[in-house]
Amino acid sequence: MADFKTAPADASAGVKLMTWVDNRFPATKLYKEHLSEYYAPKNFNAWYFFGSLALLVLVIQI
Repeated sequence: MADFKTAPADASAGVKLMTWVDNRFPATKLYKEHLSEYYAPKNFNAWYFFGSLALLVLVIQI
């Protein structure tokens, strides 16, 4: 079975809510693995962002 985390007694309501949600669905774990700690190349810059945005707009129009 999964190991449930417990929030400290003096934690805010938001922290307690996220702990409750994480015990049922690992939302913060997924966020960390796929968004915040995702490896990006050193030469990644704004042109990659605008290129992917242009590709998205093209696909939406087609």
